[in-house]
Amino acid sequence: MKRKTVLATFLLLLTAGVVSAQSNQTLPQGTQIKVRTDSSIPAKPAADTHFSATISKDVTDSSGNVLIPHGSPAQLVAVPTEDGKDTNLDLRTVTINGKRFLLEAKGKSTGGEGLGANKRTGMYVGGGAAIGAVLGALLGGGKGAAIGAIVGGAGGAGTQVMTGKKKDLPAETELTYKLAEDLQLTPMTRNSEPSTPSQK
Repeated sequence: MKRKTVLATFLLLLTAGVVSAQSNQTLPQGTQIKVRTDSSIPAKPAADTHFSATISKDVTDSSGNVLIPHGSPAQLVAVPTEDGKDTNLDLRTVTINGKRFLLEAKGKSTGGEGLGANKRTGMYVGGGAAIGAVLGALLGGGKGAAIGAIVGGAGGAGTQVMTGKKKDLPAETELTYKLAEDLQLTPMTRNSEPSTPSQK
């Protein structure tokens, strides 16, 4: 009985230590974060619309420690470009072991509200995932955009985009974000939950 109690206490402390460490983790400049969209995303989504996604590859530090496990839920937010001609998909939050974290520039805490559009899109090389560039990569069969490799979606949906019958990003599209500066994982509270439109 005592052994079970000691073991349970140890596991509890270990879990608390992991969560505590994650809350102070810094993702260094140049880190790549791969996410896969959970649903299709329109070519011109309304500003501040939220879309669910999933981390598709472990995000690790320089020592190989996993900072964000693959399979972790993530949230993308539609942020119009400055000229209004396109929309960036901003990687806004990730959920690790049931705890939601905001990705924000190190030393620029915003109380969980997120940064202004220009500052946020500046956190990623190329300003995030520009939908027009992603669609262009899919239609052209190439890869690139400013953010790195972009992989086409699941069979049917991907085919629809390639033939031009459907001008939205298909579900299961993989996007690669590259950090333009150091970011930190900041725990979110219920008071800081966004009240903007969402689409799963």
